[in-house]
Amino acid sequence: MMSIRNSRWCLLLALVLSTSAAALGFYAGAERPAQMLSVQLVNDSSRLIERVEIKHGNSDTQELISILGLKPGDDRIIGLNHQPAMGFSLTVHYADGEHYEMCVGKYVPGWFLSEVISDEGLDEVSGRYR
Repeated sequence: MMSIRNSRWCLLLALVLSTSAAALGFYAGAERPAQMLSVQLVNDSSRLIERVEIKHGNSDTQELISILGLKPGDDRIIGLNHQPAMGFSLTVHYADGEHYEMCVGKYVPGWFLSEVISDEGLDEVSGRYR
């Protein structure tokens, strides 16, 4: 006959195995994240950009990304968990306090796009700018 001590070990083992099986089933059935959308931010203006904010989302998540201190001539590449051609909000804050916001990336195909910020405004390029 099984002792109480052995019964407890069997119960603990059964609990661990069932929890592990449930976790494995959940993980195996879970959706994988979308492919990363690469965005190159290029400061082709003559002014220091204090901050660039990118806001995007989908049915499950909402995200805000801040890029700080983008000097004239500099560029940065960031990754978004976002589908191409769906658009996202881009806000540019200059060091002198001026800022503008616009929806970008809409209808631009591909998994890499560039947002080129110049003194004349914003230009959008499918693919890498430089």
